[in-house]
Amino acid sequence: MDSQHCITPPIQATWKVSRQLLHYGADCNIKDRDGWTALQAAIVCGKRELVDLLKNTDVSHLMQEMASRKATRSVVVSGLRNVINSGWTSRLLVLLEDGADIDAIDEVGGSTALTHAAWLKADAMVPLLLDHGADVNLRDLDDRTALHWAAEGTYADLVEVLLDRGADVNARDFHGRSVLHWFAIQGCAETVPLLLRSGASVDMQDHCGQTALHWAVASGHAATARRLLKHNASAALPTNDGSTALHIAAYIGYLKMVHLLLRDKERRERRAAATSAAADLGVAVDLAATDANGFTAQTVAELAGYWEVADVLREAAGAAAAAAAAADCNGSCPGPAQDNFHRPKPRLRVSTDPESDYAQTKDGISTVGIRLMSDDVQLWLYERSKLVSSDGA
Repeated sequence: MDSQHCITPPIQATWKVSRQLLHYGADCNIKDRDGWTALQAAIVCGKRELVDLLKNTDVSHLMQEMASRKATRSVVVSGLRNVINSGWTSRLLVLLEDGADIDAIDEVGGSTALTHAAWLKADAMVPLLLDHGADVNLRDLDDRTALHWAAEGTYADLVEVLLDRGADVNARDFHGRSVLHWFAIQGCAETVPLLLRSGASVDMQDHCGQTALHWAVASGHAATARRLLKHNASAALPTNDGSTALHIAAYIGYLKMVHLLLRDKERRERRAAATSAAADLGVAVDLAATDANGFTAQTVAELAGYWEVADVLREAAGAAAAAAAAADCNGSCPGPAQDNFHRPKPRLRVSTDPESDYAQTKDGISTVGIRLMSDDVQLWLYERSKLVSSDGA
């Protein structure tokens, strides 16, 4: 063994030298510092002749050992990962045909071969892995399936392949989000019909009670929100903190989204009146709905300083609701020139990067779930309302 690099002789040797070493009893199953055997290195490096030689010597023993170690410390997954990274389908096929543990979890990244291939959008390798028995719904250590990774990367064609192979369209990730949630976050409106035809639940709520519509609104994707509403997504569903899609649009001052939600309300009301379909009214936006602080969307818009949004909501609500909204701030919501509150408005917790999204949540179970209207947002609104109340007293 090379003491400097911890590389065994067969890895560096030519075919002829390797054959001679094996003839005199060299162990082809010895691993280097990285856990690699000569066979794995030969496969990844494309040394077909050396692969055949090593396989003929003791390949069954090698695969039996790997099978017995299955789970997170299975060394064959590192070989699969490197071959997938390289894009060499022929070399992947060698490992698979020799009985590589296809569903083992890689100790480096916590992924399976299939979830890693989906993350890389390895279009040729995903079907190959599935053809060799990879579990399409197997989760990695972050509780994501290959379908989640394809959705997070907005790989619509790969999503379709996985769905055709039996992927669970409503599988939840670490935060309780489905594939539909992720396409709403990324703003892929054109993929929404495919997911819904495949059985996606349009109103599935994540661990914080947020639907795909909440995420589309928060992420600023009007086209995606429009598609969801067209497929009867509920605009009335509150999150765990009582926020509706309208509260979120009001907080970020998204006037276009406010108009979209109000037009959807009018459409549902017209349809309900024409067909006596009272159920339609149950999923339309509710202008009187209040959040955990007791604020309507109009009040949230006023506290956030979005006066055009507040005026639109006031007009839509009518005189009675406007009076109630004024009472939320004790009759003294701040006007454009009346604002002595200097703490910056917190941003919504929207992340389109799955890596940073998960990196922030591994400290404990209490961090499971990403709340859009976080505690910081709710506290900011509450403190602002109290300042307004004291100024108006």
